[in-house]
Amino acid sequence: MAEQYWNARALLGFMVEQEAFNFLKSMCILSVKADDEVKEIWRNAKSAVETSSALKTPAEVLDIDKKFEGQLDVVSKDPLFPEAIQQKKWSFKLVEIDALVCFQQYIVTDYSKELAKQYDLSDTSRLIDFCLPSKRAKRPMAVVSAPQEFTMLSSSQDLRVLGPGQMQDPVTKRTVFGFGVGWGSPFIQVVRFKGRYFLRNGYHRVYEIRKAALTHVPCILIEGENLADTGAIKPGFFGEQLLTSDRPPMFADFLSDKIAPPLHMKPFTKIVRVRADESVLPVILLPAPPAEEQKMARKIQSSARPEGDNYEEFNIVKEDWNTYRLEDGTILRARQLLVKITKQPMIDPEEPNMSIEMSNLLTAILPPANLRGAASAQQYGPQELSQSVVLPNMKYVTTQEVTNEYITKSGIKLLFQIASLNVARTKKFGPSGDPVYMVNAQTNVQILPSTPSE
Repeated sequence: MAEQYWNARALLGFMVEQEAFNFLKSMCILSVKADDEVKEIWRNAKSAVETSSALKTPAEVLDIDKKFEGQLDVVSKDPLFPEAIQQKKWSFKLVEIDALVCFQQYIVTDYSKELAKQYDLSDTSRLIDFCLPSKRAKRPMAVVSAPQEFTMLSSSQDLRVLGPGQMQDPVTKRTVFGFGVGWGSPFIQVVRFKGRYFLRNGYHRVYEIRKAALTHVPCILIEGENLADTGAIKPGFFGEQLLTSDRPPMFADFLSDKIAPPLHMKPFTKIVRVRADESVLPVILLPAPPAEEQKMARKIQSSARPEGDNYEEFNIVKEDWNTYRLEDGTILRARQLLVKITKQPMIDPEEPNMSIEMSNLLTAILPPANLRGAASAQQYGPQELSQSVVLPNMKYVTTQEVTNEYITKSGIKLLFQIASLNVARTKKFGPSGDPVYMVNAQTNVQILPSTPSE
């Protein structure tokens, strides 16, 4: 039986060697097997990029004919439209396809063809409807449920977590916490940032439009304020250093058989899993005399706050660093702090009901001298760091473990403790020459009511 596959194109020429090798070996069905032969596919694509002439940038931007204003007005009133523009300055425009900067690494051309099969792209009205649809396309999604877990599966890459949410059960008055799961924005979006035009959404449709010999795509043109507005700061995309270089990946490269060779990709399934975990945080607290506790606490002043706000004051009883010795000899210090407490509408007066805002994980690195390198002021994106890891899942020994303690004005005690840590060393170096580490931690939070519950 022949192995099933999807026809696709990947911008191999812009990947680093190991990244391209992993992609070809894990995601594709190849006619060659030997590692050297697989790497030769990448080397040919890389050479094609190096010998190619610089592509036109920035993209040409044209107005859409005024006779389509009514159709576009319907799009702007779509409930999902505010999610697409994110309160940024925007306009409907025709943007030149070949000069779009691309952070997405591959396109499944079979999927592109399927999307366009019911559209006459030579008809401008139908083209606008293809790019800026007012109706939702139906896509398959399976849901598997288990105690305290939901798993959603789809053959579409567009399935994603849309964000957190909470609601109150009208019968029991209990609060329900969860995450919205569904499809991304249906509109083709281009973000203008620092004179470049980034294709944020709609790669598969734009590919089919370009294959139809059209040079410009109807889209929402958004004025970006930072690179994150382009949508590029996500795992699996090209990194900031490449996207802002003199020769970034452009959409025209997807049409090059040498830079983006046609490939057979293995069929894949997008999985989104939402799970609720419960844990008990064991903490041994030594009772402090009231006078000493008062001395340790640093009360947050609130005299400047407006009356009637919903913030809960708190005192800091104890804050300190957790300290770890990594397997390479580096000392790592880490802590996560309480930043703000917001009171929520009371459901049960006997239970604390609050929203807790924590700081980002704060870290300090003290490496041995032999690990230091050339100082660099460059800012690294998450994707670039993940691709430069040289020592993943590092082992460590805990030399100091601390429980940060806070007490609210109403007497509720909050305890923060780092429960698990994942550390990886990269080949990058920071401004002082220290190696850059990727550090992720899970912090457990324990809430002790002012009076014991029965």
